[in-house]
Amino acid sequence: MQTINTRQDLDARAGTPEHAAFIAGLKGSLTRTQDTQSYPENYDRALKPGDEGYLAPIFTAVPDDTAAARFGYTREELEAL
Repeated sequence: MQTINTRQDLDARAGTPEHAAFIAGLKGSLTRTQDTQSYPENYDRALKPGDEGYLAPIFTAVPDDTAAARFGYTREELEAL
């Protein structure tokens, strides 16, 4: 099994289970989770739940088309597949 590094590598596997799995992975990469908590400057990130001053992270799903774009896809193209 060869590695898929480019759109050309991916297109060469069109119609295969490997291609389908890779496309599914690209679709899954369209959203990433990011901590959007607003931490004060010099916040001690070593604090744990229950510690005084601890702020819980706020995880938010944010769009990320980086991997799709690397393989020459737009979000819309991938979502249509």
